[in-house]
Amino acid sequence: MAPKLGLLPPQAYMASELEKLYKEYDVTQIPAEEGNWSEEHVNSLVEFCKKNEIPSVVGFAQKDAWHHALINAGLGNVTIAPHAYLVAMNKYMQRTIEEKPFWFQPIDPNAESNDEMWDKIPKEEIPFMLKNTSLSLGRGVFCIRTREDFDEIIDLYKGDEKLRAEIKETNDAIISRMDDETKASLGPVPPFLAEHRIDLSKDWVEYCYEGCITEEGELIHYAMTEEVYFEDHQSLVYVTPPMSYPAKFIPELEAYVTGYMKGLIARGYKRQFFNIELWANFSSGKPEFAFCEINPRCAHTYHYGYKYVYNTNLYGDNFNLVLDNKKPENTPWSQWLTGATGFCTEILLTAKQVGKVSEILNYEYIDELEKSGK
Repeated sequence: MAPKLGLLPPQAYMASELEKLYKEYDVTQIPAEEGNWSEEHVNSLVEFCKKNEIPSVVGFAQKDAWHHALINAGLGNVTIAPHAYLVAMNKYMQRTIEEKPFWFQPIDPNAESNDEMWDKIPKEEIPFMLKNTSLSLGRGVFCIRTREDFDEIIDLYKGDEKLRAEIKETNDAIISRMDDETKASLGPVPPFLAEHRIDLSKDWVEYCYEGCITEEGELIHYAMTEEVYFEDHQSLVYVTPPMSYPAKFIPELEAYVTGYMKGLIARGYKRQFFNIELWANFSSGKPEFAFCEINPRCAHTYHYGYKYVYNTNLYGDNFNLVLDNKKPENTPWSQWLTGATGFCTEILLTAKQVGKVSEILNYEYIDELEKSGK
């Protein structure tokens, strides 16, 4: 009999890959309402699972991550604790567990004037990055070069009551599920973070590390992908494995990630995948790392890069970890270590203006690659 498993609504592009897994697992989609983390709704989902004898639930996307944790906790499974989840979702709190972070500063427009916040910024750190601690790159990351830039972003936030309410509701939904001792130890949970700006013209390269944590708190290195951004910002490319990261420096990367994850595991990050966006620079002859952010889920887009290069299955490995606490063994990382050859390039088009894809993607070149078997 196929093992039963619950699945939070996946993205459409995953369908063909998930269909293959449906032959191995008895999968039921969970009717979760996106953004509804009320106790009433979560309890109804837990009861739905119990009624249908579903022991565990998997969510792949950012929108599913909190439901993933809440439903599994309701079913009595070891999963991400609220404290660990808050850290993994808040860009400021992510900085507080770094061993050697670059300069960063909490920014709270709800409690401070623009003058008070600006005075906290060291002159030598301008230009700097201003990040909304709860939003993604498209909506909440800004390069601040002048006081006018700063005031514009902060004033927009102050005037957006709906956004401020959404962020407060999200934070409250997490914090309300912590015990009193944990709440008292949290410290500030600000809506903005000011931090050191990485100068990408100085040979910094962006990567995405993927890993998972078992129920016992063991870190499993899973995969590494290089992210290439084009100057016109019309597209970006994911390359698996990373072409520019020297394999001889894999031990240093393992040590860096292990050092960071100690803090998150101690706060209760268990039995779930995660991905870390980071930069690395090799100009000194050895790697220097800079943390960008962590996401409390698998990097589901990269399933295809892993599959085509290493014949692994990210979705299936997620299923097995959540269902049976089974750690993945044949991973892209283990094959990268042994020098397995081959590369996969995934192209993500990010243009917002109206036009044809062929204007920014060379279809003839893609056809040539496919015909040649490359």
